[in-house]
Amino acid sequence: MCVNPRNLDGAKGVEICALSMIVVTSRDQLLFYDNRGLKLIKTIPIPLLATESRESNEIIGIQKSYCEGFLAIVSGKNLIMN
Repeated sequence: MCVNPRNLDGAKGVEICALSMIVVTSRDQLLFYDNRGLKLIKTIPIPLLATESRESNEIIGIQKSYCEGFLAIVSGKNLIMN
């Protein structure tokens, strides 16, 4: 079953059990899914800093607090080095 037709390659996800949700990052937004039926509940856009270089800014990390009351979102450039 395809839940989302978007290409979420490289996306990060975290489950918030207290709210029965799964939070998935897209390039510049958070997607909230019901963890039972996998229906999209809400989308929250994340404003990113403008960039003057070739690489664009994106969400590169997400972490929930132990009490599941807070989400930390880290944005920046996803640079690949050898």
